[in-house]
Amino acid sequence: MSNRVFDLFMRNPIAWALLGILAVTLLGGYQRGKDLDTVCEAIPWPAFTRDHPLDALEAAQAICVARNSN
Repeated sequence: MSNRVFDLFMRNPIAWALLGILAVTLLGGYQRGKDLDTVCEAIPWPAFTRDHPLDALEAAQAICVARNSN
């Protein structure tokens, strides 16, 4: 049964295209996560967090605090 599924997958160009799209999407998500880690390391930590940040720095700090708390 598994050999038949594998053979059908190998002959299906749409399956290969979808697998390629999945791989590119996962790689892009991984790279964006690394970029966000770099940004979070570069900005100073806030003394407190707000639900509604007032400027771009406070918004970035709130994102980094939420990212590191998970």
